[in-house]
Amino acid sequence: MTDNTRTTCCRFIKKDYRVRGTKLMVLMDEDTLTRTLYRCQCCGRLYLEEYYEVDMYCGTSEDKYYSLQIAVADEEDARQLARLSPLEMLSECTKRDSIMW
Repeated sequence: MTDNTRTTCCRFIKKDYRVRGTKLMVLMDEDTLTRTLYRCQCCGRLYLEEYYEVDMYCGTSEDKYYSLQIAVADEEDARQLARLSPLEMLSECTKRDSIMW
């Protein structure tokens, strides 16, 4: 069995990944934090996407945000990651194939 968390699919990890990814399920949907499981249509690899909007309240209407995609082995792995705090998720990105912007 191949390690689904270590092989890079360059076609998926790009800003237009949603064109090549199939949304499988939303694991978390809160006001400022969304986590969604995707499958790459090119290689079948699973990715958990996190979209996090940071409420800065600095007098502007433009909040800061980041989005990341992190490789997961399977649905259970994604569910476990979805339970992490945003800071813990960022830490997990150092251990797996991931991209953030």
